[in-house]
Amino acid sequence: MALVLASQVNVAFAKPVSSGKRLILFDKQIIPVSVSTFFVFVSYGGITTFIPLYAASISFHSGTFFFIYALTLLLTRPVAGMLADRYSDKMVIVPALGVTMVALVILAFFPSATGMIAASILYGIGFGSVQPALQATTIRRVATERIGSANASFSTATDLGIGLGAMLLGVVSQFTSFRMLFLVSAVSVLLSLLVFTVIQRNEKVKENTRKTA
Repeated sequence: MALVLASQVNVAFAKPVSSGKRLILFDKQIIPVSVSTFFVFVSYGGITTFIPLYAASISFHSGTFFFIYALTLLLTRPVAGMLADRYSDKMVIVPALGVTMVALVILAFFPSATGMIAASILYGIGFGSVQPALQATTIRRVATERIGSANASFSTATDLGIGLGAMLLGVVSQFTSFRMLFLVSAVSVLLSLLVFTVIQRNEKVKENTRKTA
């Protein structure tokens, strides 16, 4: 189905004019956003890997968690995209990261069916909103001819976050508990928020400097 749908996509391609510059694999403008993306996806690696084990330990069906999460994701993303277009990516990313942290804290301190359902809804809202907003932010920071590279950098950050996050959180769960695992995940999302906040602050300083120059 993906192949059939993709074959119907018609996107005009214009070969960029060579400027004589050497190939640049990563743009400096997107490295900070990639770091923020990495940290938020560490938590996602923990969710996808350990929710089945955690759910089994409290006699809850993990499929219910992922079904509610997916449904919430489906309903949230169009709204989040509309808000990002109307206002800004920042207006979506910052609250979404906060909601994601709350979901992880609920998983840590409320090991029950009610806690799992509440966490699945909140994680769907938070993560479902922040992922496309971070990708949009990444793309908007580069020139048109660098969009492919920007998307590749975003995908690399997500894959590294998921893979390394699952490994790191696996060690945490082995030597501590599920509660600590989800708390570490929440701290990872907090780091993502801090990195993004620093990015916004630096950009505001640069903008003010240009205006006063």
